[in-house]
Amino acid sequence: MRRAGTPRIAMVAVSEYEIDARIRRQAECLVRNGWQVDVLCLRPQGSESEVELEGVHVVHLPVSKYRGDSLARYFAMYSYFFVLAFWRLSTRPRRYDVIECHSMPEILVIAALVPKIFRVPVVLDIHDLSSELFAPKFGHRRQIMRLLFALERWSVQFADHLLTVHLPYADILSKRHGLSDGEVQVVMNSPDERHFAKPRIRTWGESPVFSYHGTLAIRFGVLNLVEAFATVAKQLPDSRLHIRGDGDARAELRRTIEGKGLSGQVYLSDGAVPVHQLAQELDAVDISVSPALFDQFTKNALPTKVLDCAALGIPTVATDIPVLRRYFRPESLFFVQTSDPTALAEGMLAAAGDVPRAQAKAVAAREDLSAISWESQQQVYLAFMTRVLAGQCSGG
Repeated sequence: MRRAGTPRIAMVAVSEYEIDARIRRQAECLVRNGWQVDVLCLRPQGSESEVELEGVHVVHLPVSKYRGDSLARYFAMYSYFFVLAFWRLSTRPRRYDVIECHSMPEILVIAALVPKIFRVPVVLDIHDLSSELFAPKFGHRRQIMRLLFALERWSVQFADHLLTVHLPYADILSKRHGLSDGEVQVVMNSPDERHFAKPRIRTWGESPVFSYHGTLAIRFGVLNLVEAFATVAKQLPDSRLHIRGDGDARAELRRTIEGKGLSGQVYLSDGAVPVHQLAQELDAVDISVSPALFDQFTKNALPTKVLDCAALGIPTVATDIPVLRRYFRPESLFFVQTSDPTALAEGMLAAAGDVPRAQAKAVAAREDLSAISWESQQQVYLAFMTRVLAGQCSGG
């Protein structure tokens, strides 16, 4: 039951709330500041239909995450989720004071159509741009790209207010849709200090533990990472590689690990690690690797693993993509020019072979992160949502 005078928000996302760090940070921030928060999301296997987590009411709609290569199956998953979310929001259109829809896809924001008719403000939080994600695959197919751009444009025009994860996306949205300064609010994906508050100095001798955590997708370089580690392991036979996450490349990744004879040295988690457990698991890590391939999508997709590891004092080897240069200095990361296995292996060996330099880079990265800490970002988010509630934000 709603408490009198308490603002109430519905967050809608085609993701699993338990492992979606951004949505959890935002939802818990609002709860701590007196809001009531309902989250409509995917239902992980074995979970209950509704749960309470840190004061957030999580509603698992009866749709599970699809991992595979079938575009038809993806479309079916998104469509079914959209219908269920649309129906739930429409049956009681004045139940919420604000509705926040999280991309992808951006068009999910239309699920809030009926509440919007009843003048409930609608926020579109763009985590990633669908047009950027699919450009490497469908860039040569003009009709598909036109459709993606049209859906993005309609979504931006439909939303009353816009959020996104960093300045490069804000720049793209502003230029592409003719938005003025201030129409796209940036709230960074910085790690929550409640979970990532215990950095320590790493030292490893001849047995470093390398790590990757996040989405297991070819575009993020996970296969190249295993290839690179095969080279590293020849020079550092006691080294290990931990891979935590889930994604479409899981099966191929496992085959590559086995094919390289690395099953004894590479740990692959059973799935994505919940946010509140991640920092504890990363405590065993010495060096992180962010091996993203360079394409239309990844050049502007800020790897949150780099931010997580900067908070924990873990030195990072990272592909030199433009978005990282926007937030981290050259002296903060071991930048490699490409995610080619040879270049990655050289970067990993350089980090492992010079402990003092790696430690200095970890300190510098943490200094860079302090400028965009969640402590400051949550204040930006809370102020933004307060203005939305009061009807003081400019529209999207």
